Amino acid sequence: MSSDTHGWYGLCKSYFMSKTVEVLAAAFTAFTNVLLAAIIRTLSTLERHHTQSGLEAGAYTRPLLSST
Repeated sequence: MSSDTHGWYGLCKSYFMSKTVEVLAAAFTAFTNVLLAAIIRTLSTLERHHTQSGLEAGAYTRPLLSST
């Protein structure tokens, strides 16, 4: 802006741009976590365990993967 003699426009513009990037990164992370949780839930229904240790390994792996 040509009427901005004190430089507030530039300061506020960079602040709001950085906050916008921060919000977009948080939204992308949340979306990715929800998507991964849905994929893991879907794939866990396809598991067929033949032993008790296989069931225990699957029960351990799903929460571990969904927390990442």
